[in-house]
Amino acid sequence: MDTASKFIGLVFLTGEDRINVMGAYLIVGATAILGAIIQATMGFGTALLLLNVLPFFFPLNQAIALMQAAILVLNSTFTIRYWKKVRWEIIWPAIIPGVLLGIIFTLYSVQMAVSALTIAFGVMLIVLSIYELAFGDNFKVKPTKATGFLMGSLSGIGNAFFGVAGPPIAIYLIASVEDNLEYFATSQCFFFFSTAACVITRAACGAYEAGNIPFLIVVASCLLIGIVIGLKILKKIDGKLLRKLIYAFIGINGIYLIIKQIV
Repeated sequence: MDTASKFIGLVFLTGEDRINVMGAYLIVGATAILGAIIQATMGFGTALLLLNVLPFFFPLNQAIALMQAAILVLNSTFTIRYWKKVRWEIIWPAIIPGVLLGIIFTLYSVQMAVSALTIAFGVMLIVLSIYELAFGDNFKVKPTKATGFLMGSLSGIGNAFFGVAGPPIAIYLIASVEDNLEYFATSQCFFFFSTAACVITRAACGAYEAGNIPFLIVVASCLLIGIVIGLKILKKIDGKLLRKLIYAFIGINGIYLIIKQIV
């Protein structure tokens, strides 16, 4: 029995296999909690952490599909919870291309090798991060509908190929939304629509099985625990500090994407 099958079929295992897979559940669960805390304070980050762990247990395409399905539970829960805080006038120009391009490029991603594109995407994130951290408040994007359309497009493509949608939309939102909770609510709303499009498309391509349900329940439950903790931090964190943390994390995100392709 391969690792992925063991991971899904924990209830049927005994002895050493059962201990090993329980350990795997603990690792993935702890990663999900930490990722959700980061996501609550920065608006994104869960995908990056989970994609550091899940490929040890699943093929990469399946890891991305399962991660997106679990995160969709998180995004939908908090989009509903903070519906009144969503800045619709700001986010709709990003949602439309994010959804459409997410569908189109997800169809390609299930068949294509995207290593070169991943490296290019990672380099772009690193450059943006260094520029912001070096020049501080002098680095800003204009909070226009055109900027929203561009960043929504980049996020939709990143979500389709890599399950990583956060950095481009974060750059747009931190320039457009001053209130931390409104930033969080608006970002989760974008991720809900973008990720839902990707998950539905992957499901139509046969990416999910009934055996995935126990795994998704565990990860979704851990995400909810982490997000509750993270929201308490969000209400207390300084806005300028949050901006610096977001851009530092964007740079880490880019480094991670490149290393995963090279190693």
